Parts: sequence; structure tokens; C-alpha cells
Amino acid sequence: MIGPNLDAARAVLADIIALQPCDGAGTELAALCADLIQSVVAEALPGALVPIIDSAGSMQIDVAAPTMSDWRRLKPVLLAFAGPTLTDFDGIPKAFDAADPVGTRLLLAEPAVTAIMRLPVDDRSRVAALRAVLRARDTLARAPELQHSVPVPTGWLLARFQDYLNVGRRDAATKVLDRLRSELRLDALNVKFLEVQLLATFEDWAAIIALPEFSSLCVARRTPAITAILLEALYRTHIAAPFDDENVADTRAAFEGSVQSYLQSMLIASPPPGLRVGGWRLLGLEALSDPGRQDLLAILADRAQDLGWIATLLPAQNQLTSQAVEVAAPIDTAREALIQADAVDSIDLLADAMAAMARLSPDELALLRETMPFRPIVQATDELANIAPPTSGSPGLIARRIRPSPMRSI
Repeated sequence: MIGPNLDAARAVLADIIALQPCDGAGTELAALCADLIQSVVAEALPGALVPIIDSAGSMQIDVAAPTMSDWRRLKPVLLAFAGPTLTDFDGIPKAFDAADPVGTRLLLAEPAVTAIMRLPVDDRSRVAALRAVLRARDTLARAPELQHSVPVPTGWLLARFQDYLNVGRRDAATKVLDRLRSELRLDALNVKFLEVQLLATFEDWAAIIALPEFSSLCVARRTPAITAILLEALYRTHIAAPFDDENVADTRAAFEGSVQSYLQSMLIASPPPGLRVGGWRLLGLEALSDPGRQDLLAILADRAQDLGWIATLLPAQNQLTSQAVEVAAPIDTAREALIQADAVDSIDLLADAMAAMARLSPDELALLRETMPFRPIVQATDELANIAPPTSGSPGLIARRIRPSPMRSI
């Protein structure tokens, strides 16, 4: 190819074809010439090979190499396939004749080296020479690239990615991300996390929500920073527009219809570091929607400045504390008593566990019966209670019935 890029090479080819450099040649010769002229736009060829027939009937091939490096690749192959046995080419550069219109057009592309291959007079020899030059062209096109770039460490690419984000160069960061993906430098999940980070840097929240893998990202094992970004994207896309104290009902409806399922799938037990205002407000809406989330209510107690009108609807701290003592204490006491009874063969501890279970509501008792690791010990305790009240005179019976299976760690 000749020229700085493919578009420039195509312009050169169009101008050369318009000059009809092989006008008057026979059918076979004209077909070979037309094929060889395409070397002007052949990206794998280090130069251009253009056959011409002048007004006197002489035939030659104008050779142009864009750089000295290209000439060093092109010259030995041309000598090997179409050297002095078929043409007069000896590998020495030659300037184009000033009266050569094809050479004049090639010079406009500013080649580093030019040369001329003069062909014999008879058509049969010319056909043989052109076929040899075409084989040389095809050989060069199939040759492997011997110059390879130095391998770049993955850590360096990641650092460049972060640098581009820091200075706001989205296109450059996207190219690094595409390279990481195409070269399989990272697993698919981490590549997707980088894509989320890129979109968040430029606040393209709708694009994050539109990712086909968004729902999978919500349930995947994530870094705290990615969790904060996903929450912010959900808030900005679905909640931010109607969020004010005059649209409380609409905001809560939008949260429960479009956001809550994603938030619950994230299994957030504590706010991730770097959580933005939008993330705090989603946690606040979840606490309003599910009053049983005492953990969220405790976390949100001192975030009134971020929650906006949500803070006015949450229970006060003293009310929250009394509710936690009243509701959570019985079941927590029962869990602790069951753990102690399972760990130590003691009639007294077993009696305490049974007493604690007796204070539970039917729903709390059903929860313990269905939850591992309490299920087997609760069942064994129920069986023992149906036989006889626990007394200190039957420790062997207690031990055998209370341990139907080993208790898992909590």
C-alpha cells in the first residue's frame, strides 16, 4: 500500500486507473496489469507495484515503498521472483521519469524509495514477468509480521485505565478496557466491574442499568465500591426525578416496583464505604418498606442529612431501641439457650432452652424449626418434652435425644 492510510491509497488507485496505464495491452496482459495495480491498496504489501505501457510500447513496473523499512522487505523478494532473469531489476533505486504520469502521481504520496522494473518486449515474456511479480506480491502478503510490540503487563494496563478515568479521557479508557477484554487479561466479572466503574465516572447511570448483566451483578460477589455504584445507578435512574416531599407516594411506588428487588438481592448488611446520597436514600426506602429491618434503622439513625424527607418517616432512636428489646430479645435468648444446651450435657441448660422456647410466638418458633442449625436440636427438644419433663436423674436419655446430628457453626 502507498500513502499514509487506506483512504489516501484508494485515492491514488482511482487516479492511476483513470490514467489507463496499460491501455492497448492484450486481454491476458491487461488482466494481469489490473490485478497488479491493486497493490496500491494492499495493506499487507510494503509498497505499490504499478505496470505501465508508454507511448512507444515499452512496458515497465513503477515500484514505490513508503519507508526504508518497507523497501528492505520489498527489494529482496522482488529480486528473488522477478530479478534480472525476467526483468532488468537489480535492486537499485531509480527515480521516475518526469514524463511518466503514473510515477508523478505516486510521488504525490511521498514514497521513501522508488525503483523501475523494465519488462521484455514480447508479450509472452511480459506475461511471465507479471506473473512472477504477482507471486512476489502474494508471498509478501502471506509473510508473518516479524516485528512484535513488547508485552504490556496487566497491572500497567489497569493503571493506565485508572489514569484515563482520573483525567476524563473516556475514549482512551474504553480502548484499554477493550484490550483487557480481547486479550483475556481478566475474568469476565472483573471486566464488567471495570465497565461499571467507567460508566459511573462519567455518570452514565442509565447505561449501567441497561447492561444485560445488571441483575447478575446485583447477586454476584462484589467489591463495596461496585455495590455503592449499583445503588447510585438505581437511585439516579428510577428515584431521583420524583424525589421530594410532595411525591412521597410516587417515590415509594417507584422504589417498590423498580428498585426493591435489586436491592434485596444484594443482601446488604451494612452500608459499603463510599456510599453516596442516592444509596443512603435507597436504604431508607427499604427501611420504610420493611419495618422489620431493625439493622437498617440503626444504621440510618444518624444519616438524616442524606435521607431528606425519609428521615421524618423513620421511627425515633428511643422508639427503635425499645422495639428491638421487645421484639428481638426472646428469639435471641432462645437461640443462645439452644446453643448452650447443645454444647454441654446439662439438665439445667436444657430446661432453660425449653423455657425460652415456650416464650416464643408461634411464628418465631416455626422460624427456629425451619432454620439450620437449630432445626435438629429443636426437634429433639420437642420429642423430649413430650416424653417427660427434664430432671437431673436421666442425663443419659437427655444426651441421646438432644444430639440427633452435629450442630453446624453459625
